[in-house]
Amino acid sequence: MKVASIFLLNKKQLVYKEGEKELSHLCFDLSKRYKKVFLLIGPNIKKRGYELKIKDTLEKFHLNVFVYVSSSSEPSVEMVKEGYLSFKENDCDCIFAIGGGSILDLAKAIKAISANKSKPFFGLLKVKRNKVALVASPTTAGTGSEATLVSVIKDEDKVKKTIISPRILPDFIYFNPAFLSSLPKEVASSAGLDAFTHAVESFISKGGSYSTRKNAKKSLLLFKDNFLGFIDDRSDYSSAMNMLLSSYYAGLSFTRAYVGYAHSIGHALGGAYNIPHGLAVIHSLLYILPKYGSTIKKRKKQIEEILGIDISLEAYISSLLKKCEISPLNLEIDENKAMDLALLANKETIPLYPVPKIFDIASLAKFIKEIGEGRYEN
Repeated sequence: MKVASIFLLNKKQLVYKEGEKELSHLCFDLSKRYKKVFLLIGPNIKKRGYELKIKDTLEKFHLNVFVYVSSSSEPSVEMVKEGYLSFKENDCDCIFAIGGGSILDLAKAIKAISANKSKPFFGLLKVKRNKVALVASPTTAGTGSEATLVSVIKDEDKVKKTIISPRILPDFIYFNPAFLSSLPKEVASSAGLDAFTHAVESFISKGGSYSTRKNAKKSLLLFKDNFLGFIDDRSDYSSAMNMLLSSYYAGLSFTRAYVGYAHSIGHALGGAYNIPHGLAVIHSLLYILPKYGSTIKKRKKQIEEILGIDISLEAYISSLLKKCEISPLNLEIDENKAMDLALLANKETIPLYPVPKIFDIASLAKFIKEIGEGRYEN
């Protein structure tokens, strides 16, 4: 069924859930306003043929479809330009992206460049208005990219840069739990823990509000009831759908309340040591929570109540890592490298993230070394 019309940052998102009937509703809605769809997928989606049913249904409603298969790697400026050139040459007016966070980020960036042409679009609120529609259909339950106004793209120097604008927020979302059924267990675990980290960090954020905490709470409730069952059986459509929704609500929360040090440190560690994003941030979250001390005492207690646990939040995270068979990072990080990573984490955090407590560079370097070594305070 069509879930709702979600208003986010003054933009309306139409959300469609599983099922042939709802896919038909979506395609019918698209056919009323658009003529040619740029169906953007990665090689894994192409291999499994997930796009075929969508292509057939779009064509049933007299929409022309051009299928574009992109690399599954993290999107770069070159990939954005190549995608936009194909989008333009094929005279498309709607992007339908099926994939994980990288494909959805690429789709958002193609929409941005289609609006700005040769003008800069990196940074805050640089994207111009245009009429290109964006449909996001996530194939992992973790990034929440379908609910956020951010796209992360590597520039020519392989430095990650962000596009932040409500004008790249997807107009339509299509959730199909069947897309998650072939996920490897380790990928499903990492993605789910990323969604959990989004929910926790947005809940404790100083930039949070009643609305963002309400969405974070929805995410945490869905996570606690479905995560472990989902990673054990990704073909369980009920738990898969609920994890998609958990990721989505976490995305709705953190796109307004932002994240914190777990993400900035996680980004630095993940980039330097090729650690899957979800693992990098959950290890960083486990470490950083005690460091916040009394500044998050009230919010942490509320999270523990939401999760229905009689142990600390840190102990709960440790139990999740054990059940998922996730080991400590076991990295040997020398002091110079730790300082370099601390500078990166600090640059990302300040002044963008409204963290509960600000740490100096030396403290961050110490934290990074200890996260690498797996030294946690539970």
